[in-house]
Amino acid sequence: MGSRTAFVVGIFVGALIGFAATWLTTNHVHGWDTQAVTAELSRISVNAETGALEFQYVIKNNGPRDFVVTKASELRIVVRHPKQHAISRPISDLVTPTLPIFVPPGERQVFGVSLNRYGANLEIPSGVADSSSSVQTRILAPIIHKTYTNFGGFVMYVAEDHLAVNLPIMVSAQPE
Repeated sequence: MGSRTAFVVGIFVGALIGFAATWLTTNHVHGWDTQAVTAELSRISVNAETGALEFQYVIKNNGPRDFVVTKASELRIVVRHPKQHAISRPISDLVTPTLPIFVPPGERQVFGVSLNRYGANLEIPSGVADSSSSVQTRILAPIIHKTYTNFGGFVMYVAEDHLAVNLPIMVSAQPE
């Protein structure tokens, strides 16, 4: 093999290796990233007008890029069913997320999910609606857990970024 042929083969093999490495690092995703964006439950309330259960979270971007969601069609929100160790089908017809979401790396943002109509089924003690948000949350979490025994919070999937954000519900909170 002449030096010119070897040079061309070397260039071709190098380009092929470079292309394969680039493709693997950008297109070959190994599962859903559950750490890049995390969430903590901030508040639970019931909307008196609509009967919706309203969950407020503080989401934190732990990743290196902005976390941006502008349309509900970019999300798939499911319910976590702890008894079956399973998730539901996407429930876009039952939930309303607070959009848009824009969280730069290292920052936090308040984010809400309304579970339409489900608060109307709860037996809520009188005066809870007038309580502080932390008291509402401590009272409503066990009531929700008792009424909807297989409700373990939500998972929000953002397919374009291959992110899964766990949106928990406090089930061990006790009223003061």
